[in-house]
Amino acid sequence: MKVIIERAASFEMVAAAQYYDEEQPGLGSDFLDKVDAAVDEIAATPLRFGFYRGSKTIRSTRLGRFPHRLLFAVGSSRVSIVAVAHLHRHPDYWKHRLK
Repeated sequence: MKVIIERAASFEMVAAAQYYDEEQPGLGSDFLDKVDAAVDEIAATPLRFGFYRGSKTIRSTRLGRFPHRLLFAVGSSRVSIVAVAHLHRHPDYWKHRLK
């Protein structure tokens, strides 16, 4: 299935990778590798992931050792990643992005 990373989620992903690279060179690349691996898993089997915090439409997956979660909606022909959420932010900060 086709996976789209929405604009706001893309900005979050890039900002996180830049932050990690500033903390330790190469760590940003590791973060992006985890995102890519998660996107591949989501594309292959999007319905295997659980719903996020009681939602009936948003699913999620953790990014391994990084304190981030990909939040996504599964449509009939594509998956939309709506947030690359840092786990220490308010858990619902991204909900205004849903259409």
